Order: sequence, then structure tokens, then C-alpha cells
Amino acid sequence: PDSVTKVSTSMFQGCSSLESAEIGAAAASIGNSAFIDCTALEKVVLGGSVKSIDARAFRNCTLLEQINIPDTVKSIGDAVFYNCTSLTDMVISDSVTEIGEYAFESCTSLENITIGKSVKTIGSYAFYGCKALTEVVLPDSVKTIGNYAFANCDNLTKITIPDSVKTIGDDTFRNTKNVTIFCEDGSYAMQYAIDKNIPYVIIQESVETDTDTQSDTDTNTDTDTSDEPDNVLYGDINGDGKVTARDSMNVQRYAIKLAQLTDEQLKAADVDKDGKVNAKDALYILRCSINLAVLPIEK
Repeated sequence: PDSVTKVSTSMFQGCSSLESAEIGAAAASIGNSAFIDCTALEKVVLGGSVKSIDARAFRNCTLLEQINIPDTVKSIGDAVFYNCTSLTDMVISDSVTEIGEYAFESCTSLENITIGKSVKTIGSYAFYGCKALTEVVLPDSVKTIGNYAFANCDNLTKITIPDSVKTIGDDTFRNTKNVTIFCEDGSYAMQYAIDKNIPYVIIQESVETDTDTQSDTDTNTDTDTSDEPDNVLYGDINGDGKVTARDSMNVQRYAIKLAQLTDEQLKAADVDKDGKVNAKDALYILRCSINLAVLPIEK
């Protein structure tokens, strides 16, 4: 219920029949080991007040596929998603400043990770053994990449490291044999690549997405709802005829200025019909994908 202000330490530990969870709007934190070993848990919706996800909160949730990181979250604790072997996509919002040690270790199905523009530290072993990762782009807020952070990532071939990074662990890329570092000329990352005999490619400009010129996060879609086509499937951003967690992720990426949407996609994304596309829309879409909401949202 919305009256709950915290999901306490180990509250749902070992609830092996729990398949989905929705955290109320008042909850400010997800405690240590709150859902650890919930081996049937597939979908989680976090409310818009969560500020921290504490250590081991979802460790060993091996069927977890869908979870949102609200733009209120400041930190992702140590080993939060350790061994979440079904997790395929993750968007870390701009509010997050730290990714803890072992945070995504052994997430062997994780293919896509979007790291928001406020993250300063990537902890040791953060993405250790993420064998499905192929490419990572670090924002220019990152200063430290911990030891073994991207070790044993068998399929990682490209990582973009900005000039802001001044510390990389000695074994950050241990046994990640196919990686190439994309970096700026004369940067710490370039010298690191030389010292570690890792292939590198010089990029000419600071690491930026091509959406940095986009306006404020609560972007006005300038949608004239009176002329709206009847065949809009609200929440279906990628046009596959379904509303899924991937659609929610597309809206989250747009909300934190890491992706662009077409006019048609913006109409489909504005599920609360307030003329703006933001994290609230992403949350509604995620709720719909697990049958907890019907779109569009009627006020």
C-alpha cells in the first residue's frame, strides 16, 4: 500500500512463490536483501519516491526480467542485481550517482545497459561476468571504474570511456579479450589502454549523445489530442503491437535525454495525456505491461 515508507531488510527474503511486486508511491528505500532469493520473481515496479536500492536487494532473483529505476534513485547498492540471470535490459536514470560493487555481477543475459549522466563511480566487479554485453558507453560524469568492473565480459567489444575518468582498476578488463576502448587523445583511458595492451580508437569529441540539445526532461510533445488518430496504441513505442517493458525503457531513455522519439512515438508515449513525456509515462507503461494499469490513463 501507499502508506508503506520502506521495504525493510529481508522483508521478502526467500519468498520462492512471489512472481511480481509493486512498491507503493511512499516507499523511500528498498532495504538490504529485501527480495533476495525470490527465485520466481519476474517483474517489479518501483514507486516514484524510492531514493536508494540497498545491498543485495534483488540478489539471486534468477527469473527477474523487468524492473524500473525511478529518476529519484540516488544509489544502487552492492550486489543489488547479483546473479539476476534473466535480466536483459537496464536503464540507470540520471539521478543515480553510484553503481555499487558487484551490482550486476553474473547477469549473464544483460545485453543493454544505459548509464545515466550523473554516475561518478562504477564499483569493483559491477558488471563482472556479464557475458551478453557487447557495447557500453560511459557518460562524462564517470571518474572511477573499479577493479574487475568489466572482467569476464566475453562478448564486450566496445566501451567508450570519457576524459573525465581518472582511475581504472588494474584488472578492470581481465579476460575480456575482445574489447576495444574508445577514448579521447591524450586521456587517461588512452594511456591505460597502451599500458594494458588493449586496442583503442581515438574519438575527437567528448562523449555525448546526439540528444543533448533536447529540451527539458518533461518535454512538451505539442500533441493536439483533438486531432489524434483513433489507432494510437498507447504505450507501444516500438510499433510491435504490444506494450512491454522494452517500451517503458524507450520512454525512460527519452526522459533522461539518451534517445529520441518520433512524433508518432511521442503520441503513443504520452499515456497520461498531459502533453509531456516523462518518467511518469514510463512507469504507467511498465505497470500496463504487467497488467496493473490500462492505457491511456484517465484522470
